[in-house]
Amino acid sequence: MNNDLEIFIKNNECDYTRNIINLEVLKLAEQTIGIKFGNQLSEYLLKYGYLGYKSVELYGMNANQGLNSNLFEQTMYLHNSFEVTKPYIVIDKIEDNIYTLIDSNDNIYICELINNKIRNINIKLNDYIIRRFESEKNGRKV
Repeated sequence: MNNDLEIFIKNNECDYTRNIINLEVLKLAEQTIGIKFGNQLSEYLLKYGYLGYKSVELYGMNANQGLNSNLFEQTMYLHNSFEVTKPYIVIDKIEDNIYTLIDSNDNIYICELINNKIRNINIKLNDYIIRRFESEKNGRKV
């Protein structure tokens, strides 16, 4: 896990689950979605399950919900409704019809469903999480 992310989590009141998934559930999610999870996403899910800070709650998975967790359900919903999202996993909803997606190399994309447009923002998951939480901390939008 990115040291900067661990420092942010340690120094701020971040939420995460104490009931994390195991590797077997992670592999089942990958097989069902049809996308290999990147190293950062896998670490995120296996270490934290999800992360929240102030009003921002990123999608994740926990052992109680398993494949009914919001990361899995939102990804499957977008895959079934919007063909353009099929190579990605949903990690965040920024606002109505605007989602943050991640590929199997942990690259982050912003998806505007209304325009059917996806753009690479050239950062990896851990840096995105820090940026998203820092923006919330400073009262700015992403």
